[in-house]
Amino acid sequence: MEWWHWEQQSVKIIPIPVVGTLIGSFTTSTLINLSKKHLAEKEEELSAKLKEIYNEALSKIAVEHQKIVNLILEEYNRLGTITKMAFDLKCNAELRFNQSIRLAKQHDIEEAEVLKTVDEVDLFFLS
Repeated sequence: MEWWHWEQQSVKIIPIPVVGTLIGSFTTSTLINLSKKHLAEKEEELSAKLKEIYNEALSKIAVEHQKIVNLILEEYNRLGTITKMAFDLKCNAELRFNQSIRLAKQHDIEEAEVLKTVDEVDLFFLS
């Protein structure tokens, strides 16, 4: 009996179950290792990209935050002096009164709502 016959192109194989299992295990192990390397590289690339996006977002937030803080400080400084003078009892009554009117205008109080004379103030409190 021949193991290999060229003319008929037939092959007779003796089955060895352990060899098939070993070949399958080796192939699977090799594919898993190659996949791990490839996936690890892709994971590192993705992680680096996400970190870059995160840092850019933080930078933009920091810039916008600083703009908002600056606007608040400007408004505080603008109204701060007027407010101090409007309620400073060391200033004379007329100066405080004028600063109160100015403060009301700065806070967009309607003109009709602003008390502009001592008589209007008296009428407001006595009625």
